[in-house]
Amino acid sequence: MLVVTVSLFRPDLITGALSPEYLKADITKTNNIDAKNSNVVRFKVIRNTEYGDRYKLFTFKVDGNQIVNLPKYLGFALRKVENGYLIESLEYNGLAKKKGLDFDDRLTSIEYQNPDLLSKYWGYVFGLVVLLILLMVQFRRSRIKN
Repeated sequence: MLVVTVSLFRPDLITGALSPEYLKADITKTNNIDAKNSNVVRFKVIRNTEYGDRYKLFTFKVDGNQIVNLPKYLGFALRKVENGYLIESLEYNGLAKKKGLDFDDRLTSIEYQNPDLLSKYWGYVFGLVVLLILLMVQFRRSRIKN
């Protein structure tokens, strides 16, 4: 019954185990990320402040009908350092600047939305099928007992 409850109240938990919502992109190949079927790109960034490291998540909507040169589209340039990539320059009034990216932010990962993501309705179908099987087993058990 726990599986049925989880699948009916959190179907994305069941479908997310089979196909994750976001896939990691290779940071070294940021010049040509194939965003043809993806609408959202996420950046995980570490910003050094006086109070320590701050972890930030930035999401960008991307035109899903074309292959996008991500740094040009968002308006930034990366510089390789020993422990990742730093944002070296930002284009004035670019998308990255508008969203809040700053100079010397350390980029830890780039993720894009999975174009082959399963619909959450499959989680409901799974839960209902398991519930139907459980009900059939209980009905059968009560018939044998009587």
